[in-house]
Amino acid sequence: MTKSGPMRAVLMQKRSHRDTIFRRRRWKQPQPSWRATRDLVCNTSKKRTSESAPARFRKELLRDQRAILGRYDARFEGTDIDAAGETPGYDPSNTGIEGAFVTALHDYLDRELKYTSDETYYPSGPGVNQMWDHTHRLGSVVPTGGQGQGAGMRDAYVAGDLADAMRKNPRLRVFSLNGLFDLATPFFITEYDLAHIELEPKLRSNIEFAYYPSGHMVYLNLDALKQLKTDLAAFYTKVAPGVESKTD
Repeated sequence: MTKSGPMRAVLMQKRSHRDTIFRRRRWKQPQPSWRATRDLVCNTSKKRTSESAPARFRKELLRDQRAILGRYDARFEGTDIDAAGETPGYDPSNTGIEGAFVTALHDYLDRELKYTSDETYYPSGPGVNQMWDHTHRLGSVVPTGGQGQGAGMRDAYVAGDLADAMRKNPRLRVFSLNGLFDLATPFFITEYDLAHIELEPKLRSNIEFAYYPSGHMVYLNLDALKQLKTDLAAFYTKVAPGVESKTD
């Protein structure tokens, strides 16, 4: 496996310095399989654009076994219509849990709320992503003339909004929760984004990270869910010591 490539170089350089930038607390030391996953994603990025790398990785990793990986959670595996091709035809981590969520919702509507309807329930609205208006103004809805303030943008750069909020409210604390097997919002991309939002050094310590052996939905792993609950309670107690927190 190659250890070269611009994306890997950036990640490795960032990794050597990030402990001095952020206060970190790990779930546990990443396992070798996690490191191999990261390395292969970086290796794929060397050959293709970074946007397509996670999708290509999901198709490529187990191609010799004619299997694909999940996007929301890479622990889920499935089979595609054809082992050839560049990207998976669907997300096994989505189809693996969607039925349970839909069934639970209908049971709640029917038995608890006594509500019935002939309308079709869509866990993800068809065409929503394609029709979404991504135009955005950073930090303010009204142009103010300042650097970056109110400037029109093609995409919604919400990390910039977070940084703007932290500058205006220096007491704002951020707790970034990350699933190690999330390929929808990979944790190392979150790290990279939050390391490049141009905060003053004294504000960087307001950002903390936690990592869980799970995917995009941390709560799907029961052990991770319990740890998440404990971590959140500790975070709330630390940032608001005078407020009683409920853990039940």
